[in-house]
Amino acid sequence: MMVMDKGLLKQNLLGGFIILLVLGVGVGGYRLVAGPSWKLPECRPAISVAAMGEHEAEATWNAKVKAAYGERFADSGMKVMSTTVCINGQCTLSARPCAQIR
Repeated sequence: MMVMDKGLLKQNLLGGFIILLVLGVGVGGYRLVAGPSWKLPECRPAISVAAMGEHEAEATWNAKVKAAYGERFADSGMKVMSTTVCINGQCTLSARPCAQIR
């Protein structure tokens, strides 16, 4: 019968705890991004629009998304890689629309 050194036992327990902690943080982070369905959102290619004012650009972008990809993407409110640039009142909005997979 082999007796394990107490210092080595503490290191093994600490190592196991760290591995479980990293896994827990990974699962928690994925859950945060994926939402309640545990599935990542489905995203479509970016759509860019230009309009007078930020609110009008947002409305125009939503209308183009609805026409191109349907209501599910337009009404989800989810977008990634979103950029809005306004110069002298003229705003350009570009973003990839996303929707949660059901």
